[in-house]
Amino acid sequence: EKPIDYLFRVNEGVTFKISNAILDGEIGNLKYAIVSPDKMEGGLYNLYVDNLTFQNFKNERGGAVFKAYNGTKADTLSFKNARFENNYRGLNLTYDKDVTGMYNANNIIIENTVFKDIKEAAINYFRKTPLVDLPGGNLVVNNCVFSNVYNKEKGYVIRVKGIHKVEITNSVFEGSYNSKAPVSLEGRSNKISNCLIHDNGFVKVSKGATKTAVLYKNPKWADRTLFIPSEKSILLEENNNIRRIGLIKKQ
Repeated sequence: EKPIDYLFRVNEGVTFKISNAILDGEIGNLKYAIVSPDKMEGGLYNLYVDNLTFQNFKNERGGAVFKAYNGTKADTLSFKNARFENNYRGLNLTYDKDVTGMYNANNIIIENTVFKDIKEAAINYFRKTPLVDLPGGNLVVNNCVFSNVYNKEKGYVIRVKGIHKVEITNSVFEGSYNSKAPVSLEGRSNKISNCLIHDNGFVKVSKGATKTAVLYKNPKWADRTLFIPSEKSILLEENNNIRRIGLIKKQ
């Protein structure tokens, strides 16, 4: 009766694992690759993604690669060794913005993943709270590359409003030259460290959030498709004296 506008739905109480595939939204003009349970289904669910490409989910009528419906909550959303390319939005968890204390995932883990040519935010993770230091929500981003994401003056690459614990490490933000700040962190449990920013504004921190070893340098890619650094790139540990920044080669 109503056309389905997504490829996969993860129902409450389910753990869904998907790997080694390409999901392409081009032909059907799909709005989403994966969605949460339907509205107000409160049982926890889990999503584990490994070695997946999400491409051409370009529907601008609220579309995203992943959408969490209001009143739903994941325990864990995990994306590892993935690639998001040529999409309207990445992960959208913002539909409970009017409900105090509600958020759509306990834990979001993004590792060794590329976000390239994303028109709006790569990750939008929201909790309405009077105090960000109250426990609730956890985001881990490690060894990722964000290239040409939300290239507008007020465009945040990662938007984490009201989320209690955020750790962004060993990652690259580049190519959104119109953006003033790729990331804005608030609260004592929000941290960004060992990251490189190039042509992508400046990281903002407030209310006790911290930034350490944030470098503003050209990454110098040998391969801009696979984001492999050149021998002289500051992304390599031997060239910067801190832990290696950027993607890790899969074993």
